[in-house]
Amino acid sequence: MREIYLKEFKPESWAHMVQIYQERYDQVDPAIRAKVAQSHIPKEIQIVLLPDMGEYLLTWMDLEVPALGTKPRRII
Repeated sequence: MREIYLKEFKPESWAHMVQIYQERYDQVDPAIRAKVAQSHIPKEIQIVLLPDMGEYLLTWMDLEVPALGTKPRRII
């Protein structure tokens, strides 16, 4: 599965998506942006997810996914 993903992943597509979400991210309450900025979540992921998820992003990133049989992992 990982090989398929890596073969199909296009860095320029991801960069474009981040660019599209940047305007919406800039409209998020600065206090919430600051709180999430202190987390382990990479900035580009914050830009894409925070506008839709708000502070719940912090909880969501740490949820267990029983179907995967794993505990949440910190993104490095």
